[in-house]
Amino acid sequence: MLECDLKTIQALIITAIAVVSFMNAGNVLRQFYHTPVFQHDDMWYREASLERAKKVLQDLGSPRVGYLSGPGINSYDVAVIGIFFQTQYLLAPTGLHQNSAQEEFILVNFGIGKQSSPMPGHRLVEDFGNGLALFRRDP
Repeated sequence: MLECDLKTIQALIITAIAVVSFMNAGNVLRQFYHTPVFQHDDMWYREASLERAKKVLQDLGSPRVGYLSGPGINSYDVAVIGIFFQTQYLLAPTGLHQNSAQEEFILVNFGIGKQSSPMPGHRLVEDFGNGLALFRRDP
């Protein structure tokens, strides 16, 4: 009878470990792969802005535009460089020339959620929202 109780206890322990393991795995999947239903992250807003920017840039027919980070943003910060590469990827086939104000058109990233501001020697073509604006160099 004692042997039967040990087997029952072992089965209960194994079952408890399996249940806890599945709950932990489900929690990890929910945290990292869950799409929020009522809220959006910064990348969702950035992609919406870049989708509009891509259409405008394609309509302009310019194969390459300049890309600048707005004032107060360190363009050599790893996160900012990552945003540049994401932007370049989402705007392909239009090429971005980073830290270049020599191009006729310049896409300026003022930062997620920030307002665009005037740039000396350039005029605003379109403000895409979410800190992204397209400028044209004055002749």
